Amino acid sequence: MFIAVGAFTSQLATTRRRAASLGGGMLGVAYLIRVVADAGTSLGWLRWASPIGWVEELHPLEGSHLLPLLPIGAFVATFAGLSVHLAGTRDVGAGVLAEADSAPARTGLLGSPTGLSVRLLRPNSVAWLLAVTTVAAVEGLVARSAAAAASGSAAIEKALGRLGGQRGGTLAYLGLSFLLVAIMLSLVAAGHAVANREEEATGRVEHLLARPVGRGAWLAGRLGVEAVILFAFGAAAGVATWIGAASQHSGVSFGSLVEGGLNTVPPALFLLGFGTLVHGVAPRIVTPAVYGLVAWGFLVEFVGSVVTTSHWILDTSILYHLAPAPAAPPHWGSAAALVGLGAACALAGGVAFRRRDVLGA
Repeated sequence: MFIAVGAFTSQLATTRRRAASLGGGMLGVAYLIRVVADAGTSLGWLRWASPIGWVEELHPLEGSHLLPLLPIGAFVATFAGLSVHLAGTRDVGAGVLAEADSAPARTGLLGSPTGLSVRLLRPNSVAWLLAVTTVAAVEGLVARSAAAAASGSAAIEKALGRLGGQRGGTLAYLGLSFLLVAIMLSLVAAGHAVANREEEATGRVEHLLARPVGRGAWLAGRLGVEAVILFAFGAAAGVATWIGAASQHSGVSFGSLVEGGLNTVPPALFLLGFGTLVHGVAPRIVTPAVYGLVAWGFLVEFVGSVVTTSHWILDTSILYHLAPAPAAPPHWGSAAALVGLGAACALAGGVAFRRRDVLGA
């Protein structure tokens, strides 16, 4: 189904990034609808409003139902047919959705390299902020009913215990939910590290460095803006979770959820610093390095929550050092260590960046 969605969005957008964003947005909406439907509420009928819900309704492992194949087939046929039609009507190299190649001059925030960083990071940050807060609000909205539906589950209690959780019920569900927020913030940080490298790879940063702008000042300004964005995302996730949870009278305090949101920030800050180090030392491998670290952290965290494994392996995951707050008190000592290591990596990466030649793609 989402291959068909990808074919369709590739006809709408001119760039690969915009097509991927449109397709990812559709996937995110489908996922959130299914989360609400599966939360043990009276909204189970919403599964029929989500393509992911149709797959769930097939029950492929037991009591298979063939009826959901009808909307699945219609969905694929519709988007595939639209893709073929649009491919035959649009110009080569252009998308159906028009994109302006010029705009009125707007010089706000262009008085300094840091202001320019804010301008460049703002569109992507707004999109990620909407995604993070939407996911957090939905998780808060379904926390009480989902916790009731999963109460007494030995598997869930075992998984939470291996992650460090000490309390059950709604707090346990929210503690696991914030792990998803931490992964999203890690992806944001990885994207920032890659964006910093792209400024150099595409030659855009040379226009600044040719003027009285030092490399260190430019990089420090970028990192400062990106760190503030990550802190803002963590706080916003906590507030959005509280709004969702409070609407269902879950009884979880505002402070504990904001604390849980901020608890997701240190792994992302470490990843940003690590990406800066790789940028300074080996700039052409920034993308596989940072996204590989996120993938490894998720894999180790997932395996560690299911089976017993060596703590030496678990310690290599940036997510393993994250307490599942509010199901457990945050490990502020571990958080400080992650932030400190990230700062040290960023400093070392900045020194290396100042001493080497600018490298293109």
